[in-house]
Amino acid sequence: MWFEFRATQRFTGVLEAYGDHQSSPFAQAGVRVSVIPNFFQVDTTLGRQLNGVNDNQWLSFGFCITPDKLF
Repeated sequence: MWFEFRATQRFTGVLEAYGDHQSSPFAQAGVRVSVIPNFFQVDTTLGRQLNGVNDNQWLSFGFCITPDKLF
């Protein structure tokens, strides 16, 4: 399950939950920033395993290039 919500024209919030029937689910939340609108975005998320035996947590960073046309 994945939700995105636009906070401003440049900032988008992201929520995600995923897993399977054999293990505890995972969840993460973060923010995506349009550095160059409609072309270049950066994001960061903080996540963890819910109800897990171990304290599994992570912080991730990413980027996305979204040109209108490749060639």
